[in-house]
Amino acid sequence: WSIKPYNRSFNHDYCDTEEASDLLTLLESDVKPLFYQRDQNGLPNEWIKYAKMAIRTILPQFNSARMVCEYLTQHYLPASVYGRRLRQNNGAEALSLEDFKRRVLAAWPGVTGILISEVPAQIHSGDTLTLNVAVTLNGLNPEDIAVECLFGQDTPSGDWATVERFSTTVTATTTEHDASDGTQAYSFTLNIQLAGLQKFRFRIVPNHSAQLHPYELGLMKWI
Repeated sequence: WSIKPYNRSFNHDYCDTEEASDLLTLLESDVKPLFYQRDQNGLPNEWIKYAKMAIRTILPQFNSARMVCEYLTQHYLPASVYGRRLRQNNGAEALSLEDFKRRVLAAWPGVTGILISEVPAQIHSGDTLTLNVAVTLNGLNPEDIAVECLFGQDTPSGDWATVERFSTTVTATTTEHDASDGTQAYSFTLNIQLAGLQKFRFRIVPNHSAQLHPYELGLMKWI
């Protein structure tokens, strides 16, 4: 059984009320009769049929064998490979990662960024768009951070939908800003393929090749 969600453009209280009503109606009209309709032996045969069908269709996909296999292939083996990698060369990469995290955590409150490119009001599908972001590194190295550009559109419900995520390339130290403060430019070249109103967002994140996950430090700044 399923309950169709209501469009979130409606008032949330209205959606909650209607979905709760649908749930109660479903329980009363479908679920409850199946469970309480018994044969002469006191067995809910239709309910049992549903249960057997659920077991027959779900177990091939959701079972302990799959769970153990996926834990092994998706977590334990990659963790083992990652651990061996960090132990190489007397743990040089692990020491580099530790130093990186310490420096980033100390400098992060002073890291800021601004868009320094003129953005055209109109662009055609298939054109390229170059955007530059200047970041004050607050003592970090240019390679210690990455600037990401999320390019997308608003959905009919008003939510943001990311279509593409672009990575950065470090350009020369900017002259528009005080280079002594460690201001660095990061450049994006976007190939515009979508039609209609486009939007983009920038965010700054820590960057190190030995991070297990690109956002593992939990640090992010939106521009």
